[in-house]
Amino acid sequence: MRSGLDDLVTFNHWLCLTRLRAAGAVMLFTLGLAWLRVGNISTPYACAVCAGLFAVSGIGLSWPSLARAPRLFFYLQSLADLAAITVGIGISVHGFESLLFRSVYALVIVPASLISVPSGLAMAAAATIGHEALLVHERGLIPGMLWGVESLMPPFLFFLLAQQCFFYGAHLKRKNTALATLADRLEESHQRLGAEARTSAALLDVARTLSSTLEAPELLARVNSTTRQQLGADWSATFLVDAERGTFRLVAVTDADGAPGELARLELPVSGWAPVGRLAAQPLVVLTGAEAERTPGLGTRGGPLSTTILAALYREHVLVGFLAVGFRSLPLLEREQAVEFLSGIAQHATIVLRNARLLEEVRLASAMKSEFVGAVSHELRSPLNVMLGYLEMTLDGAFGPITAEQRHALGRTREQSLALLEMITALLDMNRLEAGRLPLQRARVSVAQLL
Repeated sequence: MRSGLDDLVTFNHWLCLTRLRAAGAVMLFTLGLAWLRVGNISTPYACAVCAGLFAVSGIGLSWPSLARAPRLFFYLQSLADLAAITVGIGISVHGFESLLFRSVYALVIVPASLISVPSGLAMAAAATIGHEALLVHERGLIPGMLWGVESLMPPFLFFLLAQQCFFYGAHLKRKNTALATLADRLEESHQRLGAEARTSAALLDVARTLSSTLEAPELLARVNSTTRQQLGADWSATFLVDAERGTFRLVAVTDADGAPGELARLELPVSGWAPVGRLAAQPLVVLTGAEAERTPGLGTRGGPLSTTILAALYREHVLVGFLAVGFRSLPLLEREQAVEFLSGIAQHATIVLRNARLLEEVRLASAMKSEFVGAVSHELRSPLNVMLGYLEMTLDGAFGPITAEQRHALGRTREQSLALLEMITALLDMNRLEAGRLPLQRARVSVAQLL
């Protein structure tokens, strides 16, 4: 495409087709002049030359091997046309009609001039030679003939026509360049749009996968495995950072050589590994070479890593963890795609980890509430039972006779104490129900009858 040969192949095909039309038009024009008895034209010779041009186009269209050398084929076609025009004019037309038929050379000069300046000048010069040869053939080599108007006017028109075609050819070339640039941009945009669509679909799948659970241990393992699977990485790990203590630890890893059970109990100082400090200020860090091989938790299975990408996990602009993805071989173009994709995964992971943390806080608050309610309820039931026992004994006269007013007051106190005991018992049952420790009996109920 950049050398122009691809356009020249199409142009050669177009020349073969236009030659058929042009030769047919000349043949019909010659026959029409003969029928009208206008001019002195040898119709058989003119038709024979047109038939020869038909044969040239037939060869060009039927031999695909000529397309392998488009520049040579173009010049051969042009020279064949020039030769046919020169021979045709020389054997079929004489006198004034011969000069008029010189305009047929334009059919060769115009295409060549649109292709390039050198080819246009070459065809204009060849047409000039053909014109002068016809002039000498018809009138002989007369002194001063080559300086006459009949000799100079057609070549002047040939080169003038070529110059005009140069202008339009340059304009078409600029247009083609602009269109080619636009086509490249459209193709690039199409590829980028396709890549973004695939990335969005993959991120949607990641979000669906990560949102399927809020259990912290399972979620961390799922974040880790999903990241490695989507990026096609050779190793991946998830780290949590304690900003207050200035430490970080490994909580999930996909490499069997680096099981997190042992390393998860080790808290490493943030200052001991520089990339973690960099993550506090920039969301993504790319490590290569020896720096990638020093990643904590990296196993030895499969050989060293050439590239490690770290993606930060933030909570309220504070670094709380990061994802680490390692590759043994990662080209530069794929690295850019991996960085972009890992950035999207980190955003989803940040959201689901925040939700998991909120769920843990809610569970912790619920457990504390249940513990508090259980403790308070037990502490209230014991003295309340003692109070009810003494009330029963007093009402039964164990401590001596009581008046009617005293009995009424003690009865009201007993009723309220029993109501309070029932409320405390219900609260304890509700607490057991929330904790899943209260057995329930279920039975089918007709909703219609219930309503």
